[in-house]
Amino acid sequence: MTDSDTQLSFPTNPNFGSGIFRRRIRLRNIALENRSPCGATEKVEAELEDTNHAFKCTLFHNNKSITNISTESIRIPLDTCPGAAEPIKQLIGLALNCPQKTIIKTANPKANCTHLYDLTLLAMAHSLREEYERIYDIELPDEIDEPTPVSVLCNDKLLLCWHVQRWQITEPNEYAGKPLFKGFMQWAGQSLSGDQLEAAMLLQKGYFVAQARRYDLEVVAGEPALRDPSMYGVCYSYNSPIVEGAIRNADTTRDFTETPELLLRFLE
Repeated sequence: MTDSDTQLSFPTNPNFGSGIFRRRIRLRNIALENRSPCGATEKVEAELEDTNHAFKCTLFHNNKSITNISTESIRIPLDTCPGAAEPIKQLIGLALNCPQKTIIKTANPKANCTHLYDLTLLAMAHSLREEYERIYDIELPDEIDEPTPVSVLCNDKLLLCWHVQRWQITEPNEYAGKPLFKGFMQWAGQSLSGDQLEAAMLLQKGYFVAQARRYDLEVVAGEPALRDPSMYGVCYSYNSPIVEGAIRNADTTRDFTETPELLLRFLE
């Protein structure tokens, strides 16, 4: 993917080049004192906040399979996004450790909210861990003309640090030239595993969303989603017939460059 591939008809962000895209994700394993009406004995609380989004997802389970999923869309780009609370429920009944292919076959990622879908999969993975809490911090400074250092931390411990430029990794040397767009999962799945693979996937997703910092999206609030035809078909709100009525929300972006401590406080 090149810069021209991502060029939209949106006004540019005058502050781009001096900021940082930040995303924080928190996962918590919670034991329920009494079995819930859906048969769950435990739940995972998953939360995400970044420059453009804020979501919460609760995954209920009985230690073997998903018994219920509830979601909350707090800060979203389009007024149709809350409707994605329904298609994600197709995952109810799946085993917590079922393979990725089964998950995709059961619930099409492109028919879901990308961020709630990913958050649910993270919650599934966390349900299998013998640990209470994980907090991931993804940090991507604005990319201008030179390779940019990007990082993922887990509970304040550095898991991954790469240099990237124009959708490719430039450092470390063993991954130089590897793509961050098409072909990413093929090489990452072969080269990485465990926490390193999860961190790489978080960084790749963050890199994609970080491109939105190039634009002043507040200027186009109230306009139809179809103004951005490059997104057609990629997620719930950009699929027909939803996209035909989707309108861009106002006051949806936040700049956490200097205030990472505000992430997951979900402030208005």
